[in-house]
This record gives sequence, C-alpha cells and structure tokens, in this order.
Amino acid sequence: MTQPWTSDELEIVTCDCCGHRKSSAVYRRPDGLDVVRCLNCGLHFLNPRPVAAAIGRLYDSAYYTSGNRSIGYAYDYASESFRPIAAEVASNRLQVLTGLMPLEGKRVLEIGCATGEFCAAARKAGATPLGIDLSGEIVDVATRRYPSIAFRKDTAESIAGTGQRFDVVTAYEVIEHVPAPASWLRASSALLEPGGRLVISTPNVTRAEAVGPDNWTGFNTSLEHLYFFSLDSLMSMMARFGLAVEAVYSQGTGLLTPEPVSALRAVFARLGLLEAARRAKHAFLAPPPYSRWNPGDQLHTLMVIARKS
Repeated sequence: MTQPWTSDELEIVTCDCCGHRKSSAVYRRPDGLDVVRCLNCGLHFLNPRPVAAAIGRLYDSAYYTSGNRSIGYAYDYASESFRPIAAEVASNRLQVLTGLMPLEGKRVLEIGCATGEFCAAARKAGATPLGIDLSGEIVDVATRRYPSIAFRKDTAESIAGTGQRFDVVTAYEVIEHVPAPASWLRASSALLEPGGRLVISTPNVTRAEAVGPDNWTGFNTSLEHLYFFSLDSLMSMMARFGLAVEAVYSQGTGLLTPEPVSALRAVFARLGLLEAARRAKHAFLAPPPYSRWNPGDQLHTLMVIARKS
C-alpha cells in the first residue's frame, strides 16, 4: 500500500492514560506502524505515531468521499445516495440513548457530527442539538441538509472553554482519532451538566483477540486511528473525570471482508446505487443479530453511556 506517512512525520509518545513509557508490541499494521499495549494500564495505541500536522491533513473532503479502505470512509459518506443509510445508523444510535432517557427539551452536543443525521434525529426527538466537526467542508454539507440546526467547525476543548453546558454529549467513532484522549475526555466531561450523559462509540480492541489481529478491521483499515480501546481501558480513563458507565452495548463482527466485496461496494457507491443494493439485500436476507446493538461488550463496536457525577 502507499504509505500515508514519512519517517520524519513520526513521533514517540507515552501512554496517554497513565503516562507510562514501557509497552509491548501487539501488531504491525499495513502502513508499517506498530500498535502497542501499555504495560501499566493496558491501553492500546500507535507508537511511534504521526505528528499532529500529518494527522490534520487527512481530514479534508476526500476523507468522506474517496472510498478508501485505508484512510477515511470506504464509501462516499457525503453523497445523497448514502444519506438514507446514514439516517438509519443515526436512528439506531438514538434508540439506544432514548431507551435510557427522554430527549425532549434536552440540549445535545454531537462531537464529530459529519453530515448531521444524528442531530436531525435528535431534533425530531425533541432535543436542541448542536453539531461540531473538524472539517469545515462536511459542516457545510450538514448545514445545507438541515438548515434549521446549528452546525459549526469547532472542537470540544474550545466549546468547553466558553462555559456552555449540555444535557447530552455524543461522540460516535471520535475518541480513537484524537491525539490526546484524556484531555478530550476532560473537556467532554466539562461540557456536561451534573447528571448529564456522555455517549461514546469506538472499535473494541478485545475483538482483535477474539478474531485474530490479522482478521480485525480495527488494525487493518481506518489507519488514521491512533488509539484502540477496550471497555476496561475506556472505563478507567472516564473515571478520572467523574464519568461513571451506566450502560454498554456493542455490534458488528469486526471481520475483514474480502476485497472483491469491498470493491463492489465502492462501485455501487460511485454509481449512486449503494442504497438500492442495500435495500435489495435486506429484502431477501434477514439482518444478522450482530447488526443490532446488543447489551454487553463482546462485539466489534462499543457504545458506552456514562453519567457525570
């Protein structure tokens, strides 16, 4: 594969959770970078890893539209043909949250809002949402789609500094991207009212042990990911900032799909036929149980809901 990094764009880091310097190698990714495990607290992360400037250049418009399995989305996330699928994903996430608390009248912040479908679903549930993202281009897409909802290019740390507070903060597939997840969690906690909820989803590194690291998507695709959490490592980091986990769900196998299948999916996306193909598949095949959110932490993607004390 084409290497997304050069040797002078890498840096050695310590464990972001505990500051420990010693780690053991776990897996060498296709981009030549090593996933390591902290020998003190067990957190998995890249070491060495790309410097901040090298990471930042990834999140341009191509990140959402290139159909690249290595970096970014494996389909055109910002296309209108994918919009119904994004809305369905948002609805499934919202159902998990509203099963624990009603959103009527609640202030909701979504960190990493992308094209805005979760904010739109939250609005329908009676919430007042704000969506933020690092990509100004994808924020523009969200604003065009949902002009009555507030979206802007911003960060959790910046908003936390303004004193704004929310009843719910969500961050779906975000924490594995940030260079300093402990600082990010501190800011996310600061954004919450007492008793507010933080909702996080992220790939579950324990699946690498279950299916084998060579077969796990978490180590072999989305190579912009810097951290790899288990439920234990996520709970440990959350506890430092007054966040107590009250519910855990998971979904998906995390298994690599054969390249021809992924290539065909990309072709459907480019032709605008991805949604039609998905509907045809669902018409003939019942969805497997791992496509739903299941209580527990046994599947590929973790969704953790924590309450601020």
